Amino acid sequence: CKEARVAQPRITSAKIKVTGPRSMRVMVRENPLIGTATLGKHEYAVLADGHLQETTAKDSGTDYRQFTGHRSDLKLVARQIGKLKPAIRTGISAVVYQPTKQMPDRIVLYMRDGNTVLANKATVGEKMAYYPGIAANMKKNGVVDLQVGAFSYDYGSKDK
Repeated sequence: CKEARVAQPRITSAKIKVTGPRSMRVMVRENPLIGTATLGKHEYAVLADGHLQETTAKDSGTDYRQFTGHRSDLKLVARQIGKLKPAIRTGISAVVYQPTKQMPDRIVLYMRDGNTVLANKATVGEKMAYYPGIAANMKKNGVVDLQVGAFSYDYGSKDK
């Protein structure tokens, strides 16, 4: 079982239970695939625990962009996104690494419902739990800012 986890990062746990003289039950728990990322010339499957596994698959749901040269940041963000409930996680179309001078830990999440989320790479796993409630109260699509606190505004709003 331990060898399977080492050889295959998609396996988080494996148990073998003998159920009879010639039978056994194998129980495998998978590490969820949460997206793909291109780092340099290589395509990687991004797993919920932060592991990156080289892949040739293109369509996996969430696209992780602009993390070239920032592999440790990608792993941190993957662990954070991996904490989210599947309903929230599957609502994310793309995660883009976009640090600024004022916000060096900023990432931008493009949601499938048309909203954009500004977040901190270290706290996005906790703060995105508030997203469904915030999005439900928005009259139009817009920006949800979870970097410091939590607030939202419509696209084109003058009071940003």
